[in-house]
Amino acid sequence: MGSRGRSIRARIYFIVAIPLATMVGLLASVADSSVTNYDNLSRVPALVNTTALQASKFVTLLQAERRAAVVYLSSPSADGLGQYEADAGASAAGAAAFARAMTSQAVKSVENAQETAAIGGFEAAVGRLGGLRLEVEARKVSAFTALETYTQVIAQEPTIFRAEVASVTEGAPTRAGLGLIAAVTALEALDEQDATLAGALAAGAITPQERLFFSQAVGREQDDTGLYEALLTPAELAPLVRGPAAVNQAAQRIAQVQAAVGSGASLQEVEARSGLSGPSWEGATSRVAEASYAGGITAAGVVLAASDASASEARNQVVFSGLAGLAGLIATLVVTMLLGRSVNRRLDLLRTSAMALATVQLPSVVSRLRRGEAVDATAEAPLLRPGGDEIGQVGQAIDAVRQTAIRSAVDEARLRQSVNDMFVNLARRSQSLLQRQVTLLDGMKQRAGDPDVLGDLLKVDHLTTRMRRHAEGLIILSGTASGRSWSRPAKAIDVIQAAAAEIEDFARVTVSTRSSASLAGSAVSDVTHLLAELIENATTLSPPSTKVVVNGEDVARGLVIEIVDRGLGMSPGRMAELNERIASPPGVDAEGSQLGLFVVGQIARRHGIEVTLRRSPYGGTAAITLIPRRLLLGGAGLLEPVGGTPPDLDNFPIWSMVAPSGARTGSGPMPTAADAGPAGTGQGGDASRDWNGTGQADAPDPGDARQGPCVMRRGWQQAQAQSRRDTEDRNGS
Repeated sequence: MGSRGRSIRARIYFIVAIPLATMVGLLASVADSSVTNYDNLSRVPALVNTTALQASKFVTLLQAERRAAVVYLSSPSADGLGQYEADAGASAAGAAAFARAMTSQAVKSVENAQETAAIGGFEAAVGRLGGLRLEVEARKVSAFTALETYTQVIAQEPTIFRAEVASVTEGAPTRAGLGLIAAVTALEALDEQDATLAGALAAGAITPQERLFFSQAVGREQDDTGLYEALLTPAELAPLVRGPAAVNQAAQRIAQVQAAVGSGASLQEVEARSGLSGPSWEGATSRVAEASYAGGITAAGVVLAASDASASEARNQVVFSGLAGLAGLIATLVVTMLLGRSVNRRLDLLRTSAMALATVQLPSVVSRLRRGEAVDATAEAPLLRPGGDEIGQVGQAIDAVRQTAIRSAVDEARLRQSVNDMFVNLARRSQSLLQRQVTLLDGMKQRAGDPDVLGDLLKVDHLTTRMRRHAEGLIILSGTASGRSWSRPAKAIDVIQAAAAEIEDFARVTVSTRSSASLAGSAVSDVTHLLAELIENATTLSPPSTKVVVNGEDVARGLVIEIVDRGLGMSPGRMAELNERIASPPGVDAEGSQLGLFVVGQIARRHGIEVTLRRSPYGGTAAITLIPRRLLLGGAGLLEPVGGTPPDLDNFPIWSMVAPSGARTGSGPMPTAADAGPAGTGQGGDASRDWNGTGQADAPDPGDARQGPCVMRRGWQQAQAQSRRDTEDRNGS
């Protein structure tokens, strides 16, 4: 449901996103594993150098302090106390150095929470040695108790190493780390044996507790030795098992002592069997311990070298995995974008073709057909050739639609042209018949002697004039010129009055203008028709009891004619719609109720006239018509005629404007103002035939001296007089 608004490119991306996300997830998992492995391996050297070595050095000092404490408590002497105080001072200084090392940035950058806790526990245990030292110096504690207490503190060291090994997930470093821890604990067990037997030798006897403690230490040493020999590789184990001959001999003497003590022999028997003495025991154990310590350091170096190699390999794997994953991701994105672009390009071609059909091709074809040009439907809609897949099939369907649409447009345009031709033919016939009827009415008016009959003939003449205007509207609807022509300029007031005389309720129209401008002859008939349509709309859409005011004013851009009614007006939306219809008149399928405005729009577009509807101050509608300066002659601020003297408009007959081209020329004279008779009587010679200002009289002889002044105004005045007479007759009856 939600995917209907997405683009094709987005859908392609969505389809590719699922496997792409899966691949990215797998690559992220592999990268995380590789980075974690590299991080673990790279931490091993830092852990050994910053923590393990520092702890081992410090524990060596504690072991020496433990031995001195046991010897002094077993056989108190000034020399023994001095040795103990010296060793205790060295241990205190070593504790301070160890604490500073453990709080350095190098240690904090590599340790985790478990390692921090283990270091803290070891430092806390070391901190409790202060009280023990005071008790040892005061001889308030036994040698065996001091031995146990020191051993418990030193036993915290391996917890640090175990925490560090637990933080390394790689198998080889973990194995090697456990082996080195076993070597450290084996060395610690040997130091425990050294301190125990040194105290017994100083006291001259070994107690059962000391024998048990010694035997347990021997057992732990043997167990730890077997453990690191099993865990370490030959290369890592070699420094621990291969030593000089002196070291091997010392180890053998220690083994003899261990066996003798373990057999339950007294100290004198042990001394007799193995030649044991205080100095010889200290020399043997110190030689083996130093060799074991040095061998452990060397073995740790071998482990670090292997760890560095593994870390380098892990780093290379991280780089390779990252580059491979990035290359795959980029390749996937590039292929996806190229695929999406290819699909979109083809779809854009189809969309552009469809839009071109709707906005360019069809309108162009229709416009050319209206101009009478021949159109080839196949040439106007060439095949797109979009391919043979699903998109290509859509393109083929669009091709078919384009050709069908253009063929339909051609057929429709031909049908419209046929209808237009039919309209023109019928309108021309109606024009011919109406012109004959006007001519017949002119003759009847000249022969009529009864004023009532003459008035009725004038009404029939007026109806005929309106019918002729509607016939001309049909011709304009078909896109053809109306047929009436005017070759000489005409005053604006005459054109306005002539337009008002062509409507039914002409008596309601009030015309006023101070303009002395004249219209060019080529625009007189069309402007008269345009104003007549607007004035008729004003009278039709306003109450019968109201007036319609027509006013003309000269402006900088030309002549403005304002037609104002007192009707109900219209909504802003409807007014905007009608203004758009006038500015851009639609085709012949315009709604029937607005054909007058369609005619107005066609005439306005033909001559560049601006017609605008707006709300009038009286609540009705005001139609503003702006006639451009290029259609005007004379008047204040307006164009003057080019060359020659302006025509005498007061002596120019109206019939030459309103008579259709090719109308029959009569032989009767054109009436003058003197022939009009009294206003309001409808009598007075032949002038009454021009009452509506439309010039239905036969054309007089151009040389006839009786061409009266301003026949257009006289026709308007006679029409107004006839209207007043009809009103008086109705009131009298």
